[in-house]
Amino acid sequence: MKLENITTVHNYNSGQYLGDAGLAIQYMKENDYGHLYFWDDDKDEYRVNINSLSDDKEKNGYVMPHTGGGWHELFYSLEGKKKSGFYIDTASAEFRQNSWVSNEIREKKHLSILSNCIESSIEDTKPISVLHCPSKKLLLCGTSEEVEFYTTNKKYKIDYKKNSTEKIIAKLFEYCWEPKCKFVNFESNLDTVCLDFFIDDIDYKTFEVYPVFISTKDIDFFAIYYATFYFDEKDLYKKIYLDEEQKSFMKDWTKEQLERFSLEKLSDQIDHEEGNAPIERYKRYIDDYGYLMGYYFKGIS
Repeated sequence: MKLENITTVHNYNSGQYLGDAGLAIQYMKENDYGHLYFWDDDKDEYRVNINSLSDDKEKNGYVMPHTGGGWHELFYSLEGKKKSGFYIDTASAEFRQNSWVSNEIREKKHLSILSNCIESSIEDTKPISVLHCPSKKLLLCGTSEEVEFYTTNKKYKIDYKKNSTEKIIAKLFEYCWEPKCKFVNFESNLDTVCLDFFIDDIDYKTFEVYPVFISTKDIDFFAIYYATFYFDEKDLYKKIYLDEEQKSFMKDWTKEQLERFSLEKLSDQIDHEEGNAPIERYKRYIDDYGYLMGYYFKGIS
């Protein structure tokens, strides 16, 4: 399987959506509360969380498992010039603190490892769902009222009420592929490309959806994969300690997060003096998700 690394996609304090562009944009245009395309107010949950599907029926899009702001990595699989499918890495969103990835992520060694993981997962598992993309346009964005992104000049904001669905999509294509403006990307100095959404033409309308697992189910193999290709981390078992400025920041940040759930009293019980080895976060991830790396969407028709 030939793979190509396409882009990093960032979402703010919401979920990461992946699916048909036409239907999502049409809903955003026609409804005052565009986020309800993704969110079920009655059930207080995302409508189609890819990590907890209740059936294998066709869907028009999914929300990825990671909640809150994060960065996901997108890859295409290619047959000649044709896009035979695409892969989104969801595990790295649990670990990443910014948009940076190692240059090695685009090199043959990594793409060969990832290809093996995808191919073995397809052989060993059944599809968990089917993505139906009638517009043949793929959209990745946050689960907000509109496709969220920021520019240095507010005149580049899209008016969803005045423009047709087709014009909105055309504008998103322009900003994604041939922008005439500068962008403000979160935790990044990059301003020539927008990382907050991605839109592209695809060659299929229907895709089987497969969970992708690391080919060698071993904590060290899993951790080294992400440490090498996403973070350039070494000494995974060596504890890292916060300096005084970092401790102060983490204490304030932790308290702020707990206040959202009226649990601020617990902040005093958290020890920011204790060092943590990087391997610990990989262990916590595996406890929650197993050796899941992400999801592959195989074009079938």
